[in-house]
Amino acid sequence: MKEFNNERNVVLSVGNLTKDFKKGRGVFDINFDLYEGEIFGIIGESGAGKSTILRILMGFLKPTNGASSIKGIDAYKDAMETKEYVSYVPGEFSLFDLKTGTDFLNFMSKLEELDDSNANELIQRFQLDVKAYPKRMSKGMKQKMSIVTAFMKDVPIYLLDEPSIGLDPLMREELINLILEYNKRGKTFLITTNDYEEVRRLCDRVLIISKGKVVDVINIKEMLNSSVSNFEFILPNKNDLSKLNKFNISLINDVVKATIPSKQLGLFFKILSDIEVIDFRIKSFSLEDYVTSKLESSYEGK
Repeated sequence: MKEFNNERNVVLSVGNLTKDFKKGRGVFDINFDLYEGEIFGIIGESGAGKSTILRILMGFLKPTNGASSIKGIDAYKDAMETKEYVSYVPGEFSLFDLKTGTDFLNFMSKLEELDDSNANELIQRFQLDVKAYPKRMSKGMKQKMSIVTAFMKDVPIYLLDEPSIGLDPLMREELINLILEYNKRGKTFLITTNDYEEVRRLCDRVLIISKGKVVDVINIKEMLNSSVSNFEFILPNKNDLSKLNKFNISLINDVVKATIPSKQLGLFFKILSDIEVIDFRIKSFSLEDYVTSKLESSYEGK
């Protein structure tokens, strides 16, 4: 994974973004910046609001509050202009009623004024049957069509909404390689996913979202390479939890989960020695466990 440097130019910005669908549905007070050349992920449970963020960025939804911009241009008010800088793989891809996949790609090429010089390469890489009738294509074949269409467009920013859904393992690997190749050429990506392997292999940073609200933003490389230790234990006296509030801890079903950097271990164990602790366990680091812990902690706080 490349070294991530957040001193690069901001190419996409989301500030206090809210889309309230009522009854607790929507996204609320979302904030993040996307840097040039970055691969930024959004991860969260189904219905967390991942797709809603991308639809707002594409100008398909009007935010209730807050704003989002692409290349400094308002993503909703000036959506026609921002579309010159982005390409999009939607969560649900609809195909026009044309005779073949070739007809569809030709139609999209003319509609979006695409440079289709790389179309044949993409078709071969994803084993796309362009002779098939689009309306009868399988979910996986439609997803391939969506990916090919998106990557035919040569733009600086790609917004991909769970792009590997419906792909078999071979095609998923091909997609990961394609994203990494484009990223090496300086392309920027915002990807929603629930696949931890994709997160580990692709993302510089990841926003964790739950029930429409930001839970955490993490730097993947720092987290995977950092000298941290992970522990689980139970405190018979719940009041003792406040003595650990200077550390990264969460309480899930009476189990305290702690992620402690090496430089804080001495202080951590000094405090533990003065309080009653039972069922103490050392845990190996897992990105899945970390995200799950954060999500469960957010549920507890509801």
